[in-house]
Amino acid sequence: MRERRILLVSHWYAPALHPRAFRWSAVAARWAAQGHRVEAVCSWAPGLSHEETIECVRVFRVGGSLLGRLKDRLQKPPAFRAAAGGTTGAPKGASALSGLAGWLSDAAWKKVRWPDYACLWYFPAVREARRLAAVAACDAVVTVSDPFTGHLVGLRLKEDSPATPWLADVGDPFSFQDGTPVNNARLHGGRNVSAEREVLSRVDAVTVTNPALMAEYAARFPESAAKLHVVPPLLSLNPPPPGSPRLFPEDGKLRLVFVGTLYRDIRNPAFLLRLFGRLLDTPLSDRLELHVFGDVNDCGEYFEGSGESTKGKVHLHGMVGRETVARAMAGAAALVHIGNATRYQLPSKVVEYAAAGQPVINIVRVEGDSSMTFFKGHPAVRHIMEEEGALGGEVVEELARFIEDPPSVCPDALARWLEPFQAEAVAAEYGRLLLDKVPRRP
Repeated sequence: MRERRILLVSHWYAPALHPRAFRWSAVAARWAAQGHRVEAVCSWAPGLSHEETIECVRVFRVGGSLLGRLKDRLQKPPAFRAAAGGTTGAPKGASALSGLAGWLSDAAWKKVRWPDYACLWYFPAVREARRLAAVAACDAVVTVSDPFTGHLVGLRLKEDSPATPWLADVGDPFSFQDGTPVNNARLHGGRNVSAEREVLSRVDAVTVTNPALMAEYAARFPESAAKLHVVPPLLSLNPPPPGSPRLFPEDGKLRLVFVGTLYRDIRNPAFLLRLFGRLLDTPLSDRLELHVFGDVNDCGEYFEGSGESTKGKVHLHGMVGRETVARAMAGAAALVHIGNATRYQLPSKVVEYAAAGQPVINIVRVEGDSSMTFFKGHPAVRHIMEEEGALGGEVVEELARFIEDPPSVCPDALARWLEPFQAEAVAAEYGRLLLDKVPRRP
């Protein structure tokens, strides 16, 4: 075994309910199980230890500004609270402080901050990463985005130790994330591009989750195209434990389940709700329900205005724990996936949808959506283009038949299809790009 000392810088880490936390907690644990020494610098939140070991990975949590704590406690629940099974509501009597925290952050701070919401985490993260590097030299460094701040920490570490291999893993683009800009693009647009270009120029390898995003990066930063690699999404959701109770009662209902985060500009439920309304005009009407698990963010008004026909049929569950998500997916008649407004951003949930072995309704917003490429070869997927014609009688009737009598999914074929997305395969691919560059220890 060629042991390596790996320093991971990721704002999100277990137990946070965040795609980057799921991915890198699993990869880091896999490396640690192989005998590598893995240390993770991540963000601290109230209720969490500043230092602990999780699956043989030493985790160091730093940061946590007063403003951030106010927002997390009073305005909306952090991912960590849902992970711990806590309430999703704000404390009683907190509305005034909640409003103040929201105003300070959204109306003022968001207008000027750079590069993103984690900017204040940069300073304690750099200090902690440097402290760990001073204790013993690192053999390799991994930085993770979202948020982009993590890559700026890596840039500082690269200045300290230019010879140490550095891999930057990109979940979402930074300088061209136009749907939900991470900062005031009018003020910082040029700086965003130059900062991302500098990171790409100094890093040894850059990884993204799909070929469309790799092509977009290569077109925008051609001088760094040779460093770009695709490492596919990781399957991090375990099936419900044997004997665990059903989430939904056995009452003959056909439940459509959406899991994920909604955003008005890049992934909103408007078309889904219209499509669901049309399905309620079919003979399945009395049996159909729509269940939404996850943060609806700025999309609440879509549900409020969905119409009388969907009343009592649409259920919003908010942020829930991973086991609840697994039980919800297992009990679904069909899973609903909503593609992004950009063709090159692939939601991390797609692999969990595929692994559930349930039929999937894939709502596609743009031609060439990366989700269509991802689901290619899956035996039980229906792609629905987000356009007026898809609400016509023929399409809706065919979709109703698909929900009521979906094609079967062979477990063995599905297992083979999922092999590239398992933690072992994903960790091995990262290792090939990063750890193979590290000389053998004496």
